Amino acid sequence: MSLWPLGTLRLCILVEADFALARQQIAELFFVLLIILLVKMNISRDKKAFLFVIYSSSLIVSHYALSYIFVMSLITIWLLAFILKQKFKKQVKVSVTLTFILLYLVFAVGWYMYVSGSYVHMAAVSIGRHIASSIFTELLNPKSSEGAFIIISETLSPLHDIAKYLHLLTQFFIVVGVLAVLLKRVKTEFKEEFILFSVTYLAIDIAGIVVPYFASSVNTTRLYQMTLIFLSPFCVIGGVVFCRTVCKVLRIYELNTETILGILSVFFAIFLMFNSGFIYEIAGDVPSSISLNNTVDYPRFCSREVSCAKWLQTIKARDITYADAYRWLLIASLNWDEARMLPRKINDIQRNSYIYLGNFNVANNSLLIQYKEGAIRKFTYVDTDIIAKKRNKIYDNCGAQVYR
Repeated sequence: MSLWPLGTLRLCILVEADFALARQQIAELFFVLLIILLVKMNISRDKKAFLFVIYSSSLIVSHYALSYIFVMSLITIWLLAFILKQKFKKQVKVSVTLTFILLYLVFAVGWYMYVSGSYVHMAAVSIGRHIASSIFTELLNPKSSEGAFIIISETLSPLHDIAKYLHLLTQFFIVVGVLAVLLKRVKTEFKEEFILFSVTYLAIDIAGIVVPYFASSVNTTRLYQMTLIFLSPFCVIGGVVFCRTVCKVLRIYELNTETILGILSVFFAIFLMFNSGFIYEIAGDVPSSISLNNTVDYPRFCSREVSCAKWLQTIKARDITYADAYRWLLIASLNWDEARMLPRKINDIQRNSYIYLGNFNVANNSLLIQYKEGAIRKFTYVDTDIIAKKRNKIYDNCGAQVYR
């Protein structure tokens, strides 16, 4: 029983874009290949070792967050298998060995410290220290835990509120499904190693809600989407178990598996329509899909915006360039070191700097400002006149503008 396509669903509660989808998708390809390699038992040890080196090194150079999460899961699974063997005399056949873990760690640390620069490694160490110092004082604090903040925060409209509770219901199904498999209430063909992985990633999801500064350091939406690669089958299993339990408790007609799966199919179809933004378009509600509604603000750029950004790079020497939270991505792609997101306080903008406005900014007279309150990233729109009225416009191609 499986529903792998659910692994591609993203939690769309925050009004936020995932800024690094391209490299994340590439990393997830190698992540899935590693999973298949680890749970596949009929591959010779030499071939498995060779492929592990190729896939793991590719994952590490593709995406730092996923690579660190993966090594955390490897260590956890190895420890669980060791504890089950030593304490409970239960032999769990797993492919994760200490040699594999050490090889992965050496390559990851070597890459992030000496090849790509030590920034990522130092950031990971800093995040770890921050979590350790606040885990007891700020546990379940919505100002410190992005996952908890998403659950309790208000949505954009009643329809978005329904979508939020549908997401929470699917997560409830996942928990029920994992518990049902662990307690052997249902029969599955899952290998013990896959179950250990699933339990580990469920624990990571829970940590995203209760552990301060953990989810925000990775991005909650990204963390949830990564873990669904393992956990999505358990949503269907949990839904079936839940329906059977409700029928039994209420002493109503007992539904067979086919009927329950039919009901769940309808549920997931409705769930998909909310996630795709189709419901919001039909109801005239606050839109969420850039495919269905071109008025939704999102990091997408027309040819005039790109031309303006390239022109700016040729004339500005080494001065700082500011742009709002989405347009900044275009500027940063051309020159990372000198690109900045507009600060919440306009007075914090450096003198002799440039300010780049994209097509959305010009057409809607609006700038998207990103700021933090505790560990929570928030977004707000401000009027572009705040920027423009005290500065000189030096470029305008009817699609993008530059102020000095």
